[in-house]
Amino acid sequence: MKLSINGIISWVRSHYDRVLALFAVAMLGFTLFFLLMQMGAIGQRTAQFEQWMQYLTPEHEHVEEVSDTLYEDVLDSLRHPTQLVVGEERTRWFFVPESRFSCTECGHPVPDGDDDCPFCGALVDPPPPDTLDHSGDGIPTWWKVQHGLDPYDAADAEEDWDGDGFTNLEEYLHDTDPNDPDSHPPLIDWLIVDEIQEHQIDLEFRSRVRTARGYRFGINYGLPDGTTRTEFVNIGDRVGGFTIQSYEEILETIETPSRRTVDRSELTVVSPRGDEIVLVLDDGESHVERTVHLRMGREAPQHTFSVRTDDTFTLDDIEYRVIEIDASNRHVILETVPTGESYTVTPEIRPTPVVRQMEADPLLEEAHPLLEEPDALEVENADTELQSLFE
Repeated sequence: MKLSINGIISWVRSHYDRVLALFAVAMLGFTLFFLLMQMGAIGQRTAQFEQWMQYLTPEHEHVEEVSDTLYEDVLDSLRHPTQLVVGEERTRWFFVPESRFSCTECGHPVPDGDDDCPFCGALVDPPPPDTLDHSGDGIPTWWKVQHGLDPYDAADAEEDWDGDGFTNLEEYLHDTDPNDPDSHPPLIDWLIVDEIQEHQIDLEFRSRVRTARGYRFGINYGLPDGTTRTEFVNIGDRVGGFTIQSYEEILETIETPSRRTVDRSELTVVSPRGDEIVLVLDDGESHVERTVHLRMGREAPQHTFSVRTDDTFTLDDIEYRVIEIDASNRHVILETVPTGESYTVTPEIRPTPVVRQMEADPLLEEAHPLLEEPDALEVENADTELQSLFE
């Protein structure tokens, strides 16, 4: 038996490469068999799962849709921290004991009413009440309180409370009432020139012929095909859509070495829309009809007008007349009816905010005599009196 085991070991040592190869083939076979068994098991479990899904019924057939209202409320509470309502006028305060402002030296908060910064010790001057803007949206706190806005909410600056098309910030800048749709910034400030169209009138006064009934006038006018036609007409006749209205003979004397007379007679015609056009004999000057298209330079409110010179239109219950249309500079001059106040409209909006006059501080007025030209005998007591005024 012992010899037999030694022989086997000796044989393995001499044929170890074949033994390793045989072992590897056996392992591969075992692995393949294991994979096939697993694939069969997976297929069986898959079939069982599909059968289970097929006969699966919901435990609760009617389930409400998931709402994100809760999360929106949480975000809103973060954007607008909880505030306390205190005092007779129910002024809103944050969870701090008092109002504060930033020190101009170190930037730390200083309690309202203190003269010294508790952090750096610098003398401080509280901001005037008219300039306080607790929400930082450009609208002073006093104006918000006066018109019912939240002085600590910056979002209401871009809201339109009265639905007139203007934000509360624009209402403040123009000193109008954000709660009254009839009180809003002047619409004319947002009127712009959108386009100016020109139409050339091909009509020329070329000659006149005296007849027993008076003058007949030779008129050249253009046709749609580009050609020109000449017609002889009388006062009251129509040519090319224009009515011959009147004639005035004008002879001008020109002082030259050979003094001569120039015929500058004028023929007035009326266009189909009622405009009077003066044609000068042999002048050859072309006449252009201009139409300007006006619109509001903002999304709302929106108004549009297509007008010519001398036309009128009404904007914000105010009647305007077109005085001049300047196509080269793209601007239009208007005047109000009947006051005659002039206004120029360009391709750009030009709103003009109200400039508010700051009222004088009564405390400074009382101190003014001591600050300006003090009497020599009162100099010693000036500091004491000023200090008592500001305490």
